[in-house]
Amino acid sequence: SGAKIVASIHDIESTVTTEEMIGLVESSDEMGDIIKLCYQTRHHDDALSIFEAAWKLKAGEHKYALMGLGIGGDWTRMHAPILNQALVFTTLKKGFSLADKGLINVQDLRIAWKMLGHTN
Repeated sequence: SGAKIVASIHDIESTVTTEEMIGLVESSDEMGDIIKLCYQTRHHDDALSIFEAAWKLKAGEHKYALMGLGIGGDWTRMHAPILNQALVFTTLKKGFSLADKGLINVQDLRIAWKMLGHTN
């Protein structure tokens, strides 16, 4: 049927370390076609940990999507093409407050990807 299974972990309390994220993706690889990790980002350091994990995973065989909810949570969404992410979640909502929530509007994401030279 072509349907895919996304094995997802959401931690709305905190963000684990870069190494823990990488370990979760690698150890959960057989749980689904795509492994999705989403963490609450309270500081830029949290967002950087998520970005670093995605950067380290990008050359591997794993199909994954890493993202944050909160400050900087949209970084991996905006740079998904260079991070080799399997999918990106966006919102249809509009407004400047989306970035504070780590979200990005689908139209804004397409504009950003075009400006950054990403395709899709």
